[in-house]
Amino acid sequence: MHRFYCIDAPRFSESSPLYGNSSSKYRYGRALWTDEMVWDFHSERIEDTRRVFKCHRGALSIILPSPAAIGDFVWTSFSECLIHENTLRLFEKNGFTGFLASRVVIERFKRKSGKGSRVQKLFELDVYGDGGSPHPSSGSIRLMGPDEMGISRYSSFKNGLLVNERTWDGSDFFTLDGWRSYIFVTERVKDLIVKEKMSNCVLIRVEDMRWPSYLTTPEEEFHQQHLEDLMKEANETPHVERL
Repeated sequence: MHRFYCIDAPRFSESSPLYGNSSSKYRYGRALWTDEMVWDFHSERIEDTRRVFKCHRGALSIILPSPAAIGDFVWTSFSECLIHENTLRLFEKNGFTGFLASRVVIERFKRKSGKGSRVQKLFELDVYGDGGSPHPSSGSIRLMGPDEMGISRYSSFKNGLLVNERTWDGSDFFTLDGWRSYIFVTERVKDLIVKEKMSNCVLIRVEDMRWPSYLTTPEEEFHQQHLEDLMKEANETPHVERL
């Protein structure tokens, strides 16, 4: 039996991390998109059956808080995961699978550093590893889909967001159907991150993941939309007067 972890940006969360803490978000901040970037959520095929899900086309162009605010991981305001060139080298050296790395354009820094520093190289972590559907014991069930991009919508998870090893493709980096915004990793990725004391990230056991209480659940949104569709259909149906 394998152990799996979710890697995420430091933030206040109801999920207790195994590694990292939320306070580091104040040190590193978030990268911002430049003005020319346009939101365009889509999927790009890597192989016949593999896809990368992205919210922009072309190279990602960003504005960073400052040169001193670059950790081993960098996160954008849209929660995209970026990695430092040294982090990428370690991932490649260890033969980790399930991801591609796309060079990021650093347009400028919001604040200049007092020290002269060379331009850093960052890469966007494009995850194509596939974990399939969440394990049924997570309590997350399919509400609708898949659509033309292969995306399904699932209800909130009740008992962590567990991985079904029968549908997992064996990649070290992967996502789950219905939860493409979460990046999952294997034990050996976790071990390297802990060993190297990598900065600006948290690792959460999948069984410890909790649905944020401040967020509306997908099932609530789904039922509300279904109710609105029924009401709209009823209003558009001609009324027949009784004799």
